Amino acid sequence: METWKKIRLGSACRTNTDSYSPKEKWDFVNYLDTGNITNNTIDSIQFIDLTKEKLPSRARRKVRTDSIVYSTVRPNQHHFGIIKSQPENFLVSTGFTVIDVILMYSMRIFCIICLLKTRL
Repeated sequence: METWKKIRLGSACRTNTDSYSPKEKWDFVNYLDTGNITNNTIDSIQFIDLTKEKLPSRARRKVRTDSIVYSTVRPNQHHFGIIKSQPENFLVSTGFTVIDVILMYSMRIFCIICLLKTRL
């Protein structure tokens, strides 16, 4: 039977690795705010036409497929989830920590369990 190996959390994942810059000059953004995801269920994604509207200042974090988003704003409200698919030009609020697991799939599950625990 395999034994668990102790590692630093930073060896298992990376956080907030990619951010949008206005220099990229996207025409539109699909934006997820912290209040629009709860317990891994997205309520809505806001479409923003950047040729007509201003991008919210917190709309900066880029995500990847399988990124974990975890709201650092009122974490007791359970605004978190795994991004399994995403629309084009997808950004999330800087109120999220975006966690990208760099080890195996089971480690992603372990990271979610750790985030959900009120105490370890």
